Amino acid sequence: MKKLCKLVYNEDGWQKPSGISKWDPSLRKKDGIPFEKRYGYGHEEWLFSPLFNIQGYQYGFIEGLEPGRIGEVELAEEVHLFTIDLKTKNRIYLGFLKNVEISNFNLPSELKLNSKLKKIQQQMIQDLIEVNADPIIIKKVLPVPLIRFKQNDIHLLNTPTLVKNKSFIRKYNRCTPYNFNDDLKKIIAGEQIKDNGINIISGKAILSEQKSIKNQRKSQSSVSVFHKQISNKLSKFLETTKGGKIKALSQERTQIDRKTIDLILEEKNNELTIFEIKTSLDIRLNIRESIGQLLDYALWLNDRRKINICIVSPIKPDPSTLKYLKRLKSNIKLNVGYLFFNNDSKTIIDSFQYIDL
Repeated sequence: MKKLCKLVYNEDGWQKPSGISKWDPSLRKKDGIPFEKRYGYGHEEWLFSPLFNIQGYQYGFIEGLEPGRIGEVELAEEVHLFTIDLKTKNRIYLGFLKNVEISNFNLPSELKLNSKLKKIQQQMIQDLIEVNADPIIIKKVLPVPLIRFKQNDIHLLNTPTLVKNKSFIRKYNRCTPYNFNDDLKKIIAGEQIKDNGINIISGKAILSEQKSIKNQRKSQSSVSVFHKQISNKLSKFLETTKGGKIKALSQERTQIDRKTIDLILEEKNNELTIFEIKTSLDIRLNIRESIGQLLDYALWLNDRRKINICIVSPIKPDPSTLKYLKRLKSNIKLNVGYLFFNNDSKTIIDSFQYIDL
C-alpha cells in the first residue's frame, strides 16, 4: 500500500504547531470543515516531534491514516507527504515515510510509570498556547497516536519540491489519503527541483503592523510588529533608492527550502542582495543570527549570480563591533553589508544608513 497524504502547513518542521492565522471556533458545529480551521492546529504538526520519539519509534498522526479494526495493524509501504503553503497556496512535495504502521497504539506502559505522558500533554498544551491555538481537546485527554515508523524510514527531501502540475493542483487538496500510483510518481519525478539557483517571487507579502497573529505573548508580539515595520520601510527604501535598477523585489515571498527570506533584491545586472532583519538590542546576537541565515540562503542553491548579503538592525555598530564586522567581511567571499535602521527618522530615505565596512 502506497499513499499520498496532505499535512497541515507548518513552518517548524512538523515538530510543533507553527500557528494558523485564520481559524474560527464557531465553525465546529458545521460539517466538512477541516479540524485546523476549527481549532487552529493539526495533530500532524507534531509528526516529527522528539516528544513522540519513543523506544526507537516515531509515533504520530496523519489525518486520514486510521486503522480498521481495533487491535489490527496495517502496514503502509510508503506514505508520501505534501502540504499547501498558506501564503502562496503552492503545493509542496516533502518526501516520504517507509514502513508506516497504522493502529491504535498504546504508548509504552513505562511512560505512565515515570509520568512522561503527563509531561508530553503539558508540552503540547504549551505549544498550542504559544501560537494562539485552542488546546481544549488535548487538555481533556492526550490523543492516541495512530501511526508509527522508524527514524531511518524517514526520507524527507532536503529541498522540498514545488509542484506546478495543473492536474495535481486540481485533484489533490484534501486530507483524504490518495493512492500513490504511477501517474503521481511521474508527476513528482517531473517536478523535482533542478538546482538553477534562487527562484525569486517578486512582490510583497501583506504584513500588518498592528498585531502579531502567530504569537500572542506580549514580548514576542511586539518584536514581530517591529520586524514588520522595518520590513515595510526597507521595501520602500529600496524602491526609492534603486528605482529603475530593480528587476525584482521580493518581500517575504521567496523561499529556499521552505525558509522565507525577509527581502531579496534582484537588479537588472542580475546582481542579488539578500537582506535579513533582526530586532534585538544585542547587536552581536543580531549579527550572529543574521550571518548564519544569510549564508544558508546564499549558498544552499548553486546560484551563479553575484550575491550580496546584508544584515539589517536597529543598532548602530560601535567601534569594536565595526572592527568585528570588517574582519567578518574580509573572511567571507560574499560581499557583506550592514544596514542600520533608525526608527526616529521621519523620512524613508533617512531611516536607513549603510555602514561602511
